[in-house]
Amino acid sequence: MVQGAVIYGVEKANYQNLVTMSTCSRSYGIVIKETYSVHNLNQRGVSMDPVTNNIIAQEQLTWLIRRGDLLLSDEHKKTEKHFKHNFLETDPRNFKFPVYEYPDDDDDVPERFETGENGK
Repeated sequence: MVQGAVIYGVEKANYQNLVTMSTCSRSYGIVIKETYSVHNLNQRGVSMDPVTNNIIAQEQLTWLIRRGDLLLSDEHKKTEKHFKHNFLETDPRNFKFPVYEYPDDDDDVPERFETGENGK
């Protein structure tokens, strides 16, 4: 068994379909508004949605890819996040979602954009 592993290691340059796995070195996320929940969101940045009259938490960071996630060399990493956005009649119907990168080695990534931006 060991001999086969050694031969494979020596000859792996000859393999064209070699798939490797590595861990992602950074976290990537987007900022969205979420319905407020006492159990999983911070009370800071809470406001009333003018369309639904529900309490929402502003500027919540949703991490799509987290530091340490496994990445395969032969596949693209695809992550989906479903969300609902209510528009007022005067609101524009197009918007952008910038993707934010969090490079720190902390295990605890920020939950809010404000705390991540200020390094707290």
